[in-house]
This record gives sequence, structure tokens and C-alpha cells, in this order.
Amino acid sequence: MHLSLTQSAISFALLRLLNAIGDPLFVLVRGMMEPTPHALEIATNFKSGVGALADALSKAEHFEAAVRFSFYISDNLQDALTPKITRIVMAQGMRPDIPSYAAKPVAIYAEVVR
Repeated sequence: MHLSLTQSAISFALLRLLNAIGDPLFVLVRGMMEPTPHALEIATNFKSGVGALADALSKAEHFEAAVRFSFYISDNLQDALTPKITRIVMAQGMRPDIPSYAAKPVAIYAEVVR
């Protein structure tokens, strides 16, 4: 997977997440980075959420152009997810208007686990 970020930017983002949630998310195993159980749980929950959004959009017979989705996500997630979400919405024949707002990982995690 290519994230269009430097290794130092990814390391800094992972450090911020470690400070926010208390889990490193990835650990070195036999010379390779492997996700922790908590990272796998987060990924599963995230995929379910994105899948539910895609499913809801695919079943919509009519989508009002005035409807907007606003995402409060970190800058790294914004870079990684906005193109994917845009492709999903465009595949449904809609013109996406998907603003995202920078948020600190601590605030995002607090909302997700609430």
C-alpha cells in the first residue's frame, strides 16, 4: 500500500496515535511490521463503518445534492480515505461534496469509543 507520505511522517502519526490510545498499533516481528490485536480491531470496526456507508449509498434511489457528509479526521486519514470515499460516492453516480476537518487523534478516538 502506498500512502504518499514519508516514513518520518508515518512514524510521527503512529507516535501521536500511541499517545492518544495507548497502543503502538504496529510492532516489529521478524523484521516486518505487524498490526497489534488492537489495530486489527480498529481496522475491522472502521471497515464495517465504511462498508455500511457504501451500502447505504448504493441503496439510495435518489440522493439529494444538498446532503453533505462531514468527516472529522486526522490529516493522515484524510489523505488516505478521502479519495476512496469519493470513488465510492462517484460510483453511485453522485457528485461528492465531502468536506473534512482536521481533528486531533485523541478527540477522534474519544468519539469512536464512546
